[in-house]
Order: sequence, then C-alpha cells, then structure tokens
Amino acid sequence: MICLCLLSIVFLVPIAVCLWVGYRHHKYRHIPGPPRDSFFLGNIVTMKREYEQDRTGFSFLHTCYKQYGPVVVVWFTVRPMVLICDPDSIRDTVVSNIHKKLDNRPEAYLFGERFCGRKSIFINKGDETWRENRTAYSKYFTRTYLKRYFQQITLVAERLTTTLRNLQGTGVVVDMNKWLNAAACDVIALTAFHWDINSVAESNNRFGTWLETALQGAAIAHGIPLAGIRPDMREKRERVRDAVRSLRASCEAHMAQHQLGDKTSSPPGEGCLLDEIMARYPDSPEDRVDEMLSMFIAGQETIAHVVTFALGHVARSRDLQEYAKEEVADFMKEHEEDGCYEKLARLPRLNQLMQETLRLYAPVPGLRRVLSHNTRVCGVTIPKGTTIVHCLNMYAHLPELWGPDHDEFRVDRERAPYQPFGAGPRTCIGRDVARVEFKILLCHLLHNFIFTPIPGESVEMERIASVKPRSGYHFHVSVRDSCEE
Repeated sequence: MICLCLLSIVFLVPIAVCLWVGYRHHKYRHIPGPPRDSFFLGNIVTMKREYEQDRTGFSFLHTCYKQYGPVVVVWFTVRPMVLICDPDSIRDTVVSNIHKKLDNRPEAYLFGERFCGRKSIFINKGDETWRENRTAYSKYFTRTYLKRYFQQITLVAERLTTTLRNLQGTGVVVDMNKWLNAAACDVIALTAFHWDINSVAESNNRFGTWLETALQGAAIAHGIPLAGIRPDMREKRERVRDAVRSLRASCEAHMAQHQLGDKTSSPPGEGCLLDEIMARYPDSPEDRVDEMLSMFIAGQETIAHVVTFALGHVARSRDLQEYAKEEVADFMKEHEEDGCYEKLARLPRLNQLMQETLRLYAPVPGLRRVLSHNTRVCGVTIPKGTTIVHCLNMYAHLPELWGPDHDEFRVDRERAPYQPFGAGPRTCIGRDVARVEFKILLCHLLHNFIFTPIPGESVEMERIASVKPRSGYHFHVSVRDSCEE
C-alpha cells in the first residue's frame, strides 16, 4: 500500500506541476510576447543570450517593443512579467499608488546577511510605516536644507579637485566613475548623517570599497540563478557578507559618536536626517542602520553614473565644451565671491546638459509594481497579481516622443514629459539634492580640468540598479591653464 502511494505521488506530482504551468501559460496567452524557449524555462535562454551581448538589456526591450507593441509578457522560468512601454499608463499603475512595490529585493538580505532590511524606505512596499517615514524624511530635502547642503557638496567637490590635481601630476589614466562614486558617497554621508568619510582623499577608502562589494553582491543575487547556493560562488558570497557586516558596524559606530554629540561636520544646533531616523527608531539600532544604508544604496551610484556620462559627452565634443564653458566660468566666479546657492537655478545650459543626460541614462531605468486588481493597459487586460515593469529607459528612445534622432545626445532638444527619477508617491526623495550635486560637481570639474577620453576605448554599459559603465570611464586629466597655481 505504501509503495502504491509513493508511486502515485511520483506520477501525479509532475502531472500536477505541468497542469499548473500550462494553466499559467493559458492565463497570459492573450498578451503578446516572444515565444518561450521551453515549457519550464520560459524566455530565460533568449534573455541570457541577449544580456551577454548588451548588458543594459535595452536591445531585448527594443526588439520586444518593435515586434509586439507597448505591452509584452516575458517568462522568467514559470513566472510571467509584463513589460510596459506606454508613458500615459504610468498615472493609473504607478502614480495612483494602488499597486504595491515588490519587497523581495536582494538588497534586503544579501546571502543571509541583513543589508538594509525589509522595512527601510528603499525596500518597504508602501505600508503605513513607510508613509510616515517618507513624510518625516521629506523635510530634509526641502529648499531650506538644500541651501545648507550646497556648502557641504562644494567641500566634497573641492576635495575631489585636489585629489585629481595630485593624480594628474603622476600622469596616470583616471577612472572618473570610480572617483565620482567616492564623491557621491561623501556627499550622502555629510549631508544626511554629518559624517565626514572623505572617500575622495583615498584611492582605496574602506567604506567605499565595502559599499561597492555589497552592491556587486546585490547584482549577483538578482541576476544569477541559484547564486545563494552555488559552490563555485562561495568565496564571493563570503566577501559580500564581510562587506555588509563591516558597513553595518561602521554605521553603528558613527551613530554612537553622533549620539555623544560628535557633530564636527555641521554647525552647532543644526539637525540632520540621522537625527530624524534615530528619533523614529529609538529602541531599534538595526532599523536605524537599515535606513542609513538605504540612503547610500539609493543615492550613491545613481548620481555618480549620471555625472560620469555627462562628463564623457562633454569631453568627446568640442561644441559641448564651448557650450558650457562661459556659464561654468561665470558660476565659479560668482561662487568664489559669495557661494551663491540661488545661482544654481539660473544655469540654463547646464540644466539642458543635465536633462539630456538624465534622458539617456535615467537613474531609475524601470518601475516595478504588483497589480492589486485586473488592469487594462493599451487595450490589454493584465491579470491581478502580475508583476509589471514600466521601462523608463525605453521612453527615452521613442521616436514619437523625441523624433528620429532619439538616440543622439542633443542639449537643444525639445523636451517631452519623462520621469528620470521615477513617478508617483515613490519618486526619488533625493532628486533635488541630486540635481544640485550634478551641477556643483560638473562645474568644478569642467572649470579646473581638461578631460581627454582614451583613444579607442569602448565604454561598455551594464544595468544593475542603474545604467553604469561596466569597466569604468577613463580619461587623461590635465589642469586648465587658467587654474594652474
């Protein structure tokens, strides 16, 4: 009798699984999409092959849009995901905030090690705690605080120029993406936590190295199947865990100093975002660290990559250099005289340069949501419970929005509506700080240095959290004659 039951299970379970997978395929049969590679693997083989050729994933998205329209279903093994390339539908699916964000991102726990937890503002899918925290934190991204951050960002920019001057003297080729990542890390630490990490003064700052290792681990956990258990990745997993533990220990040590009143990076009596975080989690040090690391994850690489790409386009185009030269010189002269924050809003050419860079290299390449009810998009009904992705990076390449030259970098382009920092209640909370940081860093760099791209270097892109140079972005750096001492 027992043998008969076991035999029944052996035969019935595979049949039940096949019927369930077949039902899911049938449920989404009305949504257009590329043919599956196999019954169980879905489109994984095709997507892996496309990703090896184009690590941004853009070519695959573009092909799907051209062949199947603005609503496409792709299969990650037996899990469907619907890709949407229709700007008009963002209001109903994202801005309305009816549909929830995914909360199973790898950044919450990396290979079993708590990184930024599931309740942090970066991961939380939008419950009441998230709404309360978002409202409380928003105060620290208003104009009042931006004027204070202006001085702190300027300090980081000046330190970066000093470091580059020293490197320029050695004649080395400089990876600007690396140094801008360090600068962005310093800006977050100074403005949000009154923490003077000073990564730009060191080529191998430990905090920056740990953060980079942890983010690489998140990319591995997200993009490589079975990365958490594969024997050949054991050493990588342990390196990532060590980095996460070191990051959390550093954050805890800084909080202890901050509580004792060691706020040497800020004027007396001025609070910062860390004070708000500590007040909201008085008895939970782990949650405090989660929120601190969330700010580093969300704000470091994104702005660093955008400034890097802008710098690359300016360096490769004499027209762009002349276009920005006069405005940068005027700003730096006025800045040296009175450190005028208001001047930042009156830089039309830098604004156009920033907007065009954000269009082609959006910090938020896609918006994911899980549908809370059946939803109709572009005439296609998407079932409840489906994960949808608004492909924001595709919007920058729609000819109906940007014209036939949509792939070109043109600062004089007529602007169409777009959402480089996301949309709805979950729009990037630090977007205004990012804009200020972009202008200050770029002004200091263009005013002090001439950047010459490496002849023949091919800058390969990849997409992890945002689009980034896969192996850095390298330049020969020389001091401008007018800035030599």
